[in-house]
Amino acid sequence: MKNKFLLISFCLIISCAMTQNIPHCGTDEYTNLLISRYPELLLLDQNRSFPNSGFEYIDSEGIIYIPVVFHVVHQGINSPSNISDDFIYSSMIVLNERFGNTMNNANGVDTRIRFCLAKTDPNGNTTTGITRHETTKPFFEGLLDSDEDLLKSFENWPSRQYLNIWVSDVRKYYEITSGSFILDDLPGFSYLPEYTQSNVVSPKDGIVLNYKYVGIQETVAMNSAAPLGITIVHEVGHWLGLHHTFRGYSECSPNCESKGDLV
Repeated sequence: MKNKFLLISFCLIISCAMTQNIPHCGTDEYTNLLISRYPELLLLDQNRSFPNSGFEYIDSEGIIYIPVVFHVVHQGINSPSNISDDFIYSSMIVLNERFGNTMNNANGVDTRIRFCLAKTDPNGNTTTGITRHETTKPFFEGLLDSDEDLLKSFENWPSRQYLNIWVSDVRKYYEITSGSFILDDLPGFSYLPEYTQSNVVSPKDGIVLNYKYVGIQETVAMNSAAPLGITIVHEVGHWLGLHHTFRGYSECSPNCESKGDLV
């Protein structure tokens, strides 16, 4: 889809956000699962080609703007998963503050990349950049192809023109001890750009977020990532081509600075 703008300045600021306490990001697991099913994707990983589709807008100052559409798939009009527009607006503010290095106590650099809610849909009609759909499914299970395909089938705008972000109640089973699992939230996952160039994966291109991790949710008593709304920053980093700094290791073991992110 994209020339994913892997600038050195981008790596500096976003890698900082990606090493904060954001648990259970599903991107590595999805990547490993894809490679196990389609070994040919390893060649794409080694080549790491990022063709530019030209879908982004570049202003007179060289700032790159990427149109975003949120697809909210909720369990009922009054359900918690039907998050308000305000949560999405605050999520966009956080995203642009991090990429523009304008947040409080900023110590990074301006990546000169910005994100804006789409104003025109694929048919040329005016849009808010937010779509809403109701489902009878109580939640979508991470790492289950059928659930991911169902979630993304509610609405999926051309990935050569938009960054699609699907929001719903997304969970997965975590192994807490050998053979013992617990069902818990999956904050989000994305696909790396070298894989979404493949016809196999291109329909999946975009980001999936758990509704609890969208926007600034000060009343959410979970980990520090949810109230601050930076999960989207983390996942957009993957969407733009950044691996975890501890790629190839188990979480942050031996440490988050271990080589493996290919930066």
